Formats: sequence, C-alpha cells, structure tokens
Amino acid sequence: MSFAAQVVSDFSVTFLYNGPEFGDWREIAQVTAYNGAAVSGVYTLTVGNDGAIPGATWSGLGSVSNLSLPTDTGGGSWRVAGNPFGSAAITGLSFTALTSGLCQSECNNQSDYALSSVNAVPEPETYALMIAGLGAVGFVARRRKPRTA
Repeated sequence: MSFAAQVVSDFSVTFLYNGPEFGDWREIAQVTAYNGAAVSGVYTLTVGNDGAIPGATWSGLGSVSNLSLPTDTGGGSWRVAGNPFGSAAITGLSFTALTSGLCQSECNNQSDYALSSVNAVPEPETYALMIAGLGAVGFVARRRKPRTA
C-alpha cells in the first residue's frame, strides 16, 4: 500500500488464522515501512489467540491493542497506535508472513492480512490553514452590518 508521505499515528489490520486443524494460533507479520524507494524501517507484529486471552506484540514504538476478538477459524483485528514508526514520514507499507513455528501438521503458515485503516498526524500547515480560515470567517461575520427592515 502506498500513499503521500506522512507521519502515521496508527494503523489497523485484520489477520485471518489458519485454524485449529493446524494447531496454529499465532500469526506474525513483518511490516516494512517505506519513504519513497528507501526502507524507513522493518518491524514485527505478532498476534495470537491461544484459546484464552488474545495477545499481541509490536516491535516498533507505540502500543498494540485488540479491536475484535480473534476466533480459531476466523480472524481478529488489531490497532497499532502511538506513532508506530516514530516521526518518520512514510509513503508505503508492506506485510510479509513469517513462520510462527506452531504448526503441528503440514502448513506453510502464510497469513492473510486486511489493512483496514492508516491514520496520519496532521502537519503544522494543516492547523495553520484551519486557524486562518476560522479567523477569516470570524472577521467577515463581525464586519457584516445587520440588515434593517
């Protein structure tokens, strides 16, 4: 996925599990962040459902939380927040499945991902433009003369 260069404040992703027939309840994604053609950073997102409490770890900055509980034969959604890539401007993300080592029978442990959202930190110019616009609207409203009947 690519987009205009921006500091990412958070992103949400859904993982689909292979299911209990493989004994695989953990999915691991290598997340590569790009700035243009250059790699900005490589991170690991590990999510799981061991039949008890779902858990997750993120190797970058920020924190990861569960948005929807994972199921053995379905999937679960997770949110990584708190500027997960630091203050680096990111232009693209890629996800690569890594082996969890939990397969009890034959499986290639290839995860399926659905990236549901990427939110950016507004740049200072955005705030300046918004404040200038509100000021102009206020100035015009104040200068407008009331109509008399």
